[in-house]
Amino acid sequence: MSRHAIRLSLLSALVIILLLGLNMLREPNRQIETLDAQRAAAIERAMQLYALNCVECHGASGEGLNVTPALNDPAVRAKPDSDLFKTISRGRPGTAMVAFSADENGILTTQQINDLVVLIKHGRWRQVEAYIDANNLRPVDLPALEAQIDIANLTYPLETVKEGRTLYQASCFSCHNAGAAGVTGHRIGKDLSDNAFVQERTDEELLKFLQDGRAATDPENVTGYEMPARGGNPNLSNEDLLKIIAYIKEVNNKTVIDSAAAAAQTSVEWRGVVYEWVKVADNFDIPLGLFHAGDGSGRLFVVEQGGKILILQDGQVLPEPFLDISELLPPSVPYGIYTEQGLLGLAFHPNYRENGIFFVSYSNRLGDSVLARYQVSANDPNRADPSSAMILLEVDQPFEDHNGGNIVFSPIDGYLYMGLGDGGRPAEPNYNSQNPRLYLGKMLRLDVDVEAGYRVPDDNPFVGNPDYLPEIWALGLRNPWRFTFDRKTGDLYIGDVGQWLYEEIDFQPASSRGGENYGWSAFEATHPYLEDETVLGEHTPPILEYGHDAGLSVAGGYVYRGQDLPQLDGLYFYGDYVNGIVWVAYRDESGAWQSETFMDTPFVISSFGEDEQGELYLVDYKGAIYRLERAAEQPQSAGG
Repeated sequence: MSRHAIRLSLLSALVIILLLGLNMLREPNRQIETLDAQRAAAIERAMQLYALNCVECHGASGEGLNVTPALNDPAVRAKPDSDLFKTISRGRPGTAMVAFSADENGILTTQQINDLVVLIKHGRWRQVEAYIDANNLRPVDLPALEAQIDIANLTYPLETVKEGRTLYQASCFSCHNAGAAGVTGHRIGKDLSDNAFVQERTDEELLKFLQDGRAATDPENVTGYEMPARGGNPNLSNEDLLKIIAYIKEVNNKTVIDSAAAAAQTSVEWRGVVYEWVKVADNFDIPLGLFHAGDGSGRLFVVEQGGKILILQDGQVLPEPFLDISELLPPSVPYGIYTEQGLLGLAFHPNYRENGIFFVSYSNRLGDSVLARYQVSANDPNRADPSSAMILLEVDQPFEDHNGGNIVFSPIDGYLYMGLGDGGRPAEPNYNSQNPRLYLGKMLRLDVDVEAGYRVPDDNPFVGNPDYLPEIWALGLRNPWRFTFDRKTGDLYIGDVGQWLYEEIDFQPASSRGGENYGWSAFEATHPYLEDETVLGEHTPPILEYGHDAGLSVAGGYVYRGQDLPQLDGLYFYGDYVNGIVWVAYRDESGAWQSETFMDTPFVISSFGEDEQGELYLVDYKGAIYRLERAAEQPQSAGG
C-alpha cells in the first residue's frame, strides 16, 4: 500500500473516531432530551386523569382537601415510584382512597396510573392548577362542621352527626363527594344530599342497604358501579353505619351544609384588633420569596424555586416572567421534586430606579451556589436582559441541602449581604460553619458597586486576617432562611433553621462591626451540640428559640414598618414552614426579648415579604401570596 493510501486510511479512521466520539458525547444529552419528552407527554396525559379522578380529594394544586394527604408535600414526592403506584392501584382500605386499578375493579389502566405517578413526582402544580381552572373543575375545601350546622334544628345528637361526618369522609367521600353531593370526577357515586331514596327510608332500611350493598348489574343501579357492602370497608360496624346515616339524613334536612363558606381560619383578633391574611394572587409554582424593586412602580416580584421571577402588578400576574433561568438550574429542580436547590434569592440594587441592576442567587447545574448580576431590558421595564448575566461568586456545595441563598442590601451601608448554609447532610457531623476558610455557614458582605465582580469592603471584620476569608461578615450559621434588615433601624434578624431539636432567631444590631459567631455546630440554638467543635471567638446566642414541639423549620420574616397597621409597628414577624404558626417578637420594657403567637395559619410558610410601603406579605409554598390587613369587621368596644 502506498504512503498516500496509508495516510488516507489513517485520516479516514481518525475522522470516524472523532465522529464516534462526538456522537458518544452527544448521547447523554439525547437520553436526557428523550426522558424529558417522555415525562412531558406523561404529565400532559395525567393532568386530565388527575382532574377527573383526584382533584376532589387532593386539590387543584395537590394541596390536599378535606383531611386527605397533600400530594405537593415534599415527603410524598420523595416516595419511590412503586409505593405511589401501589397506593393509586390498590387504594387504602378504611380511607377515602379507593382502588383505581382495573385489576382491582377500578377504572384506570396500568399506563394511566404510571402517568399519574410521573405527574406526582415531576409535574408542576401550577400547570395542573391552570388546567383545572381552565376546565372549571376546581373543588373546595371543607370547613369545620360546627361552622355550618344548624344545631337547634338537628334531629340527631350533635356528636353522632360529627362522628358520622368523619366516618363518611373516610369511607364514602371518594365516591359521593363533599357534602354527599355525589358524582365525583370519576362518576361513581350518586348525589346523596337531596336524595329521595335517603329521605323516604327509615334508618333501619338504610342500614340494611349499606350492609348488603348493591351490585353493578342491579337494574336500579343507574351508576353502573357496584355499591360495595359497608361502603367497601368491612371494619365499619352497624353503629358506625348508623352514624353515617345520621349525617346524610341531616344533610338532606339542610341542617348540615358542607361548603367552603367557613374555610380554614386566616384571621385573628390580637390585642383588640382583628387581622387577616388576604390572598392577593395565587397559581404560583413553588414560590420562595416576594420582593419589591424600590422604584416607585408598586410592582411585586415573586421568586419561584424552579427558576422564574414573576411580576405581580395591580393584583395581576403578568403573563411573561421578568426573568427565567430554569435552564441554569439542576435538572431536577424545574420538575418540582423537593429540593433545597433552585432560584433562592433576589435583591434589587438600592439605585435600581436609575441603574436597572439586580442580583440573583441560585444553584447551578452542578449544584453549586451562584451569585449573579443582571440588568433590566433597555426596552421593557417588565423584562430582564438574560444576556446581561455576570457571575460574581460561585461556592462549591458538597450536598443538595442547607444552601441558604438569601441576598439582601443593607439600608445602612448599602452593601450586599449573602447567607450560605453549612453544606448539608444533617445526619453527619458538620464542621463547615466554624471553618474560617470556607464560605459555608457564613454571612458574606460584599461591595457590588464595581464594574467587574465585587470588592471586599475595607471594614469587613476579618480583612487582613490570613486565617479568614475576607468576605465573611458573620459565621456559625446552619441554614439561614430568611434574614432581613429592619428598614427603619438597620438591625439584622436571621431565621436559622435548626437540626433535630431547636429553631432560632439570631440578631445583629445596626451598630455591629460584624464578626458575630452564632455557634453552629458547637451549639444548636443555646444548647451544646457537637462536643468536639469549637466556637471561633465569642459565641453570640440567639435572641429567640423554640423546640420542635412548637415547630420544625423556621422562616425568618420582617419587622413591620408599614402605615396601614400602626399597632404592629416595630414587631418582628416570623413563622414556621411546617406548622404554619406566625409569631411576633419584641423587646419588653426591661429590654428582654419576648415572643408570642400571632396566628395559627393553614399555610406552608416558605417566606415573608414586604412592599415599598413596608406592608407585610406571607408566601405560601403551595402557591399563593397573602397580605396582612386589618379586617373590615372589628369587635365592638365595651361601651359599644
